[in-house]
Amino acid sequence: MQTRKTKIILYGADAPDAALKQALQQLFNLKTIDKDVELSNFIARNGGDLILWEILHTEHSEVNSIRLIKLKFPEIKIIIINGGSGTKIAAELLTAGASDIFPRPFDNDLLIDRIIALLRIAND
Repeated sequence: MQTRKTKIILYGADAPDAALKQALQQLFNLKTIDKDVELSNFIARNGGDLILWEILHTEHSEVNSIRLIKLKFPEIKIIIINGGSGTKIAAELLTAGASDIFPRPFDNDLLIDRIIALLRIAND
């Protein structure tokens, strides 16, 4: 019996790090979508276990979007890859439902370890 590969959605990344993308593709079923795609509809059609959501300049619209995603899909985990915002916005993102925030620059191995840990917790 073949097990289903965990589905990771890389959302909003203009130019994802090639090494990170390759590592994620080896471990997970990776789908890369840009900001032009409506995320909620994509998840409804395709499913997803975790979103890597790149936010370069955090605005309150992203906070609201995360809140709506978590209302529709409470089981999905969200990790924010942040290009630079203050701690107030980081707290709002976490309160809205983000599982973690990784500010740039970060170590790819640490991010992958955190993804695995979040998914393991979700499956326990």
